Amino acid sequence: MSLATFDAGWFGFVGMRQPDSLFPYYALLPQVMLFGIGYAVVGLDLARNHTIVVLGAFGKTLFSLAVARYYLLGEVNFVLACLLVADMIQVCVFVEFLLRVRARPPCGVEHEPSAVN
Repeated sequence: MSLATFDAGWFGFVGMRQPDSLFPYYALLPQVMLFGIGYAVVGLDLARNHTIVVLGAFGKTLFSLAVARYYLLGEVNFVLACLLVADMIQVCVFVEFLLRVRARPPCGVEHEPSAVN
């Protein structure tokens, strides 16, 4: 929700210069909201929503790699790079979940027994 009230003052707060346009930050808001909705859906039935966890793990990993890259290029400061810790913790939790919980088929779909020859 903080992105909804995002203004140029946040850049000074984290020690970054203000970009020419805030559009990319406002365009990011629906993406953040969709991830939040996805996590809520996963919580309803963990095993049946296994694929959303896979998407979350990939998304958080790619985002973390992008932030790390721009930190190394000097375009993201240390304060924002520290936020990577939270994302990487989520990635670890997602991977642990994926290793422990097996996916189940959606409601009404039965597993077919595999043929052993």
